[in-house]
Amino acid sequence: MYVELEIPKQDLELIILPPPYVRCVVRTLVRIVHIPTGISAISGEERSRLQNREMALAVLKSKLFAIMQRQGVQQLADIQVERLKTALNQQIREYQLASDSANQGKVLDLRTGIQTTDIAEVLDGKIDSFIKAGVLLKN
Repeated sequence: MYVELEIPKQDLELIILPPPYVRCVVRTLVRIVHIPTGISAISGEERSRLQNREMALAVLKSKLFAIMQRQGVQQLADIQVERLKTALNQQIREYQLASDSANQGKVLDLRTGIQTTDIAEVLDGKIDSFIKAGVLLKN
């Protein structure tokens, strides 16, 4: 999906990263940062710097559009950066691993207060109880 979103050039920082060593293949990694929000996107899939720049810009636009939708704003300038940084830096879960067999560890979801002692299940990606509690909390 391509997002039509106009971003002023002065709001973008283009960073050319050194390519990782790969024999006989030249690739250029491109990172684009949206300066007002700090959101960035990297592309290195293509062999051309121009193509990687276009791909990174498309990914960046998609990220910014998703943020705009989440915040319910119509203009890029209306994104609430403080709210965005708080959400990105907010800890979601606390893991307390047991140091011996007498103490049982736990995982605590800080947003909902739900906790479980089945650490292995959570680490395997089975977090349905946390997701359900989060959905119920929002409703």
